[in-house]
Amino acid sequence: MDERHSMRLLRSQLELMQQVGALKAGSVEAMTQFLSGGLKEMTLWHAQESAQEGRKISLEETMAVISLFLEGIRRRASAESHS
Repeated sequence: MDERHSMRLLRSQLELMQQVGALKAGSVEAMTQFLSGGLKEMTLWHAQESAQEGRKISLEETMAVISLFLEGIRRRASAESHS
């Protein structure tokens, strides 16, 4: 998948999340750039760590960080729906 296509897909998902109230209002373009850049950096870090320490350890750390991020979004959305 090329970068332009992946950015378009990410942008459309963020727009959909805003429309259904799962994401606070804000610049979808800025969020798209932020998330895309972060995921690219995480991928590079994962590749470097995998080469040095072994894939299993790096994959566990990578997935833990992504899970923490997603859990944070869920909690925030849940707390705001009760306000």
